[in-house]
Amino acid sequence: MASKFEIKQNGRGEFRFVLTSNGRVLATSEPYTRKSSCRNAIESLRKAVVSASVAEDAVQAAPVAKAARTAGRAIGKAKAKVETTVAKAENAVAPRKRTAAATKATKPATPRKTAAAPTKAAKAAAPKAAKAPTPKAAKAAAPKKRAARPKR
Repeated sequence: MASKFEIKQNGRGEFRFVLTSNGRVLATSEPYTRKSSCRNAIESLRKAVVSASVAEDAVQAAPVAKAARTAGRAIGKAKAKVETTVAKAENAVAPRKRTAAATKATKPATPRKTAAAPTKAAKAAAPKAAKAPTPKAAKAAAPKKRAARPKR
């Protein structure tokens, strides 16, 4: 197996080692502030791995299988209960949906008249309707009569 330790530096200036084998990451370290500390950790790991033993804390297969069956039954019962509750709720709501749909179907469809709303530019370009002048305004706007001049 071709395995190697790679020392990498992150954006904060911390160093980590990564143990890889055949392109797969086997282990990563905690961050170290100095590169020398990272190298010392690699050497410590190399020395410890040579004499390391394998400890197994396996539990017997039968109790695990029984626990899994028991848990499976409990999950199955809970799932069945949820399904029946959901079905009851759907049945309770379904008649309401039918009556609402039936009332919608019995109403005659009335076509809606939609007129496009005028845009701001169209409103600005349209001439404004003339208002009826008030008596005062009418008097002021009327052309003034000239006094008759005596003929000469």
